[in-house]
Amino acid sequence: MRYIRKDINKKLLYSIIVPIIFFVFFTVYYANALNNVILESNHNRSAENNITLILQKLNETSRIKDTALRDKATLQKRYDELITNLCSKLEANNISAEGC
Repeated sequence: MRYIRKDINKKLLYSIIVPIIFFVFFTVYYANALNNVILESNHNRSAENNITLILQKLNETSRIKDTALRDKATLQKRYDELITNLCSKLEANNISAEGC
């Protein structure tokens, strides 16, 4: 009869300890997996911030380029008007000039 009690106590002990060990193992595993996901998310977020900064710089450069092109077109137009006015004045005074 003692043998049965000892065997039952061991089985009861194993039936309690084994689920606790599994629970601890899976808790540690999922905590580690969650930590890895968080680290990867932070890495992606920092990469996204870097890309955003690069795009902002490119947009700023593009705006500067567009402004420069508009200014160039305006200056070219005014220069052409100035040359036209000068040529017409020179022609009115009967003076010949190169490029008119």
